[in-house]
Amino acid sequence: MGCNSSLALAQYYTENEVKSALVGKIISQITWKSGKPSNSINIIVYRDKEMQTALTQLETAKINGKSINVTGVSTLKDARKAHVLYLPQAFNHEISNIVSSLRGSSTLLITENSPTLHNIMINIVEQQDIKKEKSHFGFQINRPNLSLENLSILPDLLIYGGTELDVAEIYRDTEAALLKLLDENELANMKLKQEHALLENKEMELLKLEHESKELSKRLKKQQHLLSEKERLLIDLTEKVKRANQKHLTAVEESELKSEELKEVERLFEIQKSEVQRQSDLLDRLRAEVVNNQNLLDSKSLKLEKKQLEVWNLSKLIDKQSQVIWFTSILIVIAIAVSIFITKLLLKNRRINKKLEYTIQRLENTKDKLVESEKMASLGNLIAGVAHELNTPLGISLTAASTIGDVGRTLKSRVDENKLKKSELNNFILKLGELDQLICSNLERCHDLINSFKQVSADQVVAKHREIYLKDYLQEILNTLSIYLRKNEVSCEIFGDNPLIMVDPSILNQILNNLTTNAIVHAFEGKESKKIKLQVITEDSQYKVAFKDNGKGMDERTQQRVFEPFFTTKRGQGGTGLGLNIVHNLVYSKLGGTININSHLGQGTSFIITLPKVI
Repeated sequence: MGCNSSLALAQYYTENEVKSALVGKIISQITWKSGKPSNSINIIVYRDKEMQTALTQLETAKINGKSINVTGVSTLKDARKAHVLYLPQAFNHEISNIVSSLRGSSTLLITENSPTLHNIMINIVEQQDIKKEKSHFGFQINRPNLSLENLSILPDLLIYGGTELDVAEIYRDTEAALLKLLDENELANMKLKQEHALLENKEMELLKLEHESKELSKRLKKQQHLLSEKERLLIDLTEKVKRANQKHLTAVEESELKSEELKEVERLFEIQKSEVQRQSDLLDRLRAEVVNNQNLLDSKSLKLEKKQLEVWNLSKLIDKQSQVIWFTSILIVIAIAVSIFITKLLLKNRRINKKLEYTIQRLENTKDKLVESEKMASLGNLIAGVAHELNTPLGISLTAASTIGDVGRTLKSRVDENKLKKSELNNFILKLGELDQLICSNLERCHDLINSFKQVSADQVVAKHREIYLKDYLQEILNTLSIYLRKNEVSCEIFGDNPLIMVDPSILNQILNNLTTNAIVHAFEGKESKKIKLQVITEDSQYKVAFKDNGKGMDERTQQRVFEPFFTTKRGQGGTGLGLNIVHNLVYSKLGGTININSHLGQGTSFIITLPKVI
């Protein structure tokens, strides 16, 4: 019953506003078969003021030409009078009772995240995407429950969203239709065989009737020929009677002379008369038999016409059934062709998936190489920065040492000449103390820089988990970046908690390096006062590191794409678009944490890195 879909939660809309828009879209695709609503749609919200307020926004527009009325209720007393009842998630345990109370009212029930799908009509579902930090909304449809309440959905609703329930019903209906078609086809084949056998019997009977008709025709022709012969014989006998009568008249005239002949003629006449009577009776019987045969022939002809009509009707039925079988065969061929096409698509999809897997593997390898390249580049910058940092205190220390030598030689010459004054000795001792303090402070700075460099560079080269104090280690990384920060006139401040954590320090170094470089390259263009602040926050189950700058900020489009690979606003000016993508991958895949960005134009940018306590 449906296809899978979701609505992403817009950045500037609340969840209730998004669900309200989704409810409006669903209502626009629902049809009440009972005829309600007529002019307006009444929506009742059960004990949820916030959702009621959000749905009230639908009252400003019409849906399918009908106005919207939204009402909040604390009881379901008048729920059967509503067109739509919205049930919040908190009352999912009451769904069964509510469905029973609404039975037969043609009321559309909309639920939230219902765990029991057999009771729902429309169920809005929310899903969380932790990585993208977005909520997705979709809905589930149970069409049998909608049909029980005389409700129907338009086809476009399946385009806007739905779930596997619709797909299951469509598959079930299709399968049932196919089984029904196969049963009908089998029944038609059996009936066709029966009709074919009946047709063969009818054809046999027809052939038999045709044979009997031919035999009857032959007999009729023989009878007609015999009748003709009898009629000819009767004519001859009649002529003979006439001649006999003539002879009788002649014999009467000559009776006396030929009395014997007259008796003989009279006897012959009687014989001929009885023969004529017999022939006449025979002719009458033949005529009656011909009439009976003619009637029988007419009856057989009528039956033959009826049989021919039945044969013609059976032929038409066979033609129709042949058309059904032909159409069914075409459907089966089309289904086979579609199956072959889908199989080809699946094989092609499998080949494409293999190519994609190979491409993804190559991209993973390339990403690892880029990360290593970034590490080595950071290490090179680190070495250059430390070298520059060491150059200044070492130069000062060398100058102070040479100054001590010069002052010492001057003091020795004054002693050799016995011209040394107490004031000069005091000045020398004072100056010697100042130079000693200057040398010690600068050498101590060199010592700190070298220690930081040794630790950070070792962490860059050797990927190994160890315990560090988070704030102190971030300070050491900033020390190695100090020359880069001073060169770009950027001040950096770190404050907050200093928890002891177990982590691979090289990852933190890479992340902070990339964030600092990104801020200097992109954030401070046209800024006079450039500041970066780092804050470490300890919570119950996680640590947070907030990296903030007071730069020019980002627009919404840049924020949405800032972590994409090869996306940069400095294309052609040295920007590669990989810095923040590497940061994103290191935080998620290496540290198991999350990174969020918050920025507004002219108000700077904040990156909030959240780390679990166990990495």
